[in-house]
Amino acid sequence: MKRCLDEVAEIPSDRGSIISDDDSDLDNDEDCEIEIVEDTKVGSDDNGGFDSEDDIPHSRWVTIRNAPIKWSKTETITHPPCFNSHSGVPDFIKDMEDPTPYKLFQLFFTDDLIQNLVFQTNLYCQQGISKYSPTNLSEMKSFVGINLLMGIKSLPTHRDHWCSSAPDLHDPYISQLMTVKRFSWFLTNLHMNDNTLMPKKNQDGYDKLYKVRPLLRDISENFAKCMAPTKELALDESMIKFKGRSSIKQYMPKKPVKRGYKVWMLADKSGYCHKFEIYTGKSEHGIVQTNLGERVVLNLTNEFTEKNHLSAFYCR
Repeated sequence: MKRCLDEVAEIPSDRGSIISDDDSDLDNDEDCEIEIVEDTKVGSDDNGGFDSEDDIPHSRWVTIRNAPIKWSKTETITHPPCFNSHSGVPDFIKDMEDPTPYKLFQLFFTDDLIQNLVFQTNLYCQQGISKYSPTNLSEMKSFVGINLLMGIKSLPTHRDHWCSSAPDLHDPYISQLMTVKRFSWFLTNLHMNDNTLMPKKNQDGYDKLYKVRPLLRDISENFAKCMAPTKELALDESMIKFKGRSSIKQYMPKKPVKRGYKVWMLADKSGYCHKFEIYTGKSEHGIVQTNLGERVVLNLTNEFTEKNHLSAFYCR
């Protein structure tokens, strides 16, 4: 029977196999008979020979008798609809004068976002500290910039950047922006949300990421504003390395980064991240979330419906 199928595969599209019309003879494949008939061109002689090389057989007819036929439903292959949405950098970025790296960074880390850090940090100090020196927008920008520089020039501790007794570690640029005492004060008192309004663990609206939720929300919205997605989208999970103590830390032994924060990310063909969501693990009652992959896909792609995107989802 295998030979039957192999021979049928060689039949040209304009020909077909000669099948018995009697369906009653096609009950089993034990008595399958194959007859291969050479199909010749016009021009062969009476003895079956050929006048030239052009008259050689160009196809075979396969006669299959007493072979079972299995009919299957054939689906018509349709092309995906045309992509009907704009993609790429928006006009307000293209029309920007002198787009320096700092100006582009401000599109994601906006002044409104930093001003919220200033307000919430001062509010936290008013709620718990009797005497303090309030911060402002300029000082908060310096604090954010110092943290970015420390990510580029990594030292054992943040105090080493101000260490005057070790010239190989001392950083004169960072030390002139802010004193080490003031920088340590920011590390202790920096806040992004009002602690007095935070729901308790057993209350409705409880959020493990409540203290950083405004920052995550604003950055995610700015990601979406600064780039229109391409036709191809992909949703997958990513890991942010972290080995400290946290209730939302995940352990995934098959990942290159095995311990850290698990993040769902929606990216396009260029690799640009448009939306993200940090996975917080089980609920406060210890119940595992059901239909997690479905919920994540719907939440991150709800604004891209009816635009004919091609999507690949790798939610596991």
